Amino acid sequence: MILNKTTQKFLCYLLLTTYLIFSHVLPSQAQHESVPFRVIWNNSRLSVAANGVSPILILCEVSRQTGIEIHGAEDLHEPITANFSNLTLHDGLKVLLTHMNYVTYKKSSSRVYVQILGIRNTCSYESLVSEAAKAPEDDSLDDNQQRDDVNARLLNIQELCKTNSPYDEDALCAATRDQDPSIRELAYKLLYEKNNEKALDVLIDNTKNADDNIRKTAIIALGEFTGSDVIPVLQDATEDPDIDIRYTAFQQLSQISSQEGIDVLKSRLTHSNPEIRMMAFDAMAAKGEEFALEAAQLIRNDKDDLVSSKATGLICEFESREDAVK
Repeated sequence: MILNKTTQKFLCYLLLTTYLIFSHVLPSQAQHESVPFRVIWNNSRLSVAANGVSPILILCEVSRQTGIEIHGAEDLHEPITANFSNLTLHDGLKVLLTHMNYVTYKKSSSRVYVQILGIRNTCSYESLVSEAAKAPEDDSLDDNQQRDDVNARLLNIQELCKTNSPYDEDALCAATRDQDPSIRELAYKLLYEKNNEKALDVLIDNTKNADDNIRKTAIIALGEFTGSDVIPVLQDATEDPDIDIRYTAFQQLSQISSQEGIDVLKSRLTHSNPEIRMMAFDAMAAKGEEFALEAAQLIRNDKDDLVSSKATGLICEFESREDAVK
């Protein structure tokens, strides 16, 4: 069938009109049907209302409003639904990062960093490391280290280092003050591998920490280092209020072959505290017979009966051995 010109014009006009109508209506309808999301950060509490929204969009808005830095979220496109009100930042992140492994790092005087490590098939798992020994006053991030599973946290710290995050060294420094000794030891090891000088600085700083356990782990970890920087730290630790830390420091000194280490042990043989004099003697004896005899001669007339009797007993033992050989 051949259409006349009038009919052709009418059909063209009809098609054009139809196109304009649908090209206007469909985007408007899609825009209307797309579900918006809402993020509110007020009085250190987080509220989120989102239905079928990509996590990266929500997290970007959370980051913008709260000031935290979130890394590793660029691949989180699978839509999620989240509806909660007035949660702490810590609890809000746990909801938003369901089925995620992530590390939260907070310095006492600066912003919070979150590093997303990967997807889990079960519930989410967070490792929280904080530079501050006490929880922040605003309760924006509660310290739940005691509740965390240590093995999972160890794994998360290792995974964090594999991401080459610009903040991984800071997170490791904070982890050296963790409440669990295995976390502290791993943090020192990984930090030592990444930055030898920084690891030593952190160790020296932690030997002055108010927490006995943190000081002890730091003294033990000092065994990985050699050099003149270590000797004064161990010397100070031999006078630590905690007896276990003193003992550990003397053990470390007994393994140092330099004259500086020997001089520290000799100086402690005349310390005012008899317990410290006894530990110094034991440390000298651990270095071998020559050092043991030298120490025994120095303290055989010690004013403390226990110290002098121990030295005298060792001297008598050596003399008896020599007589037996003759």
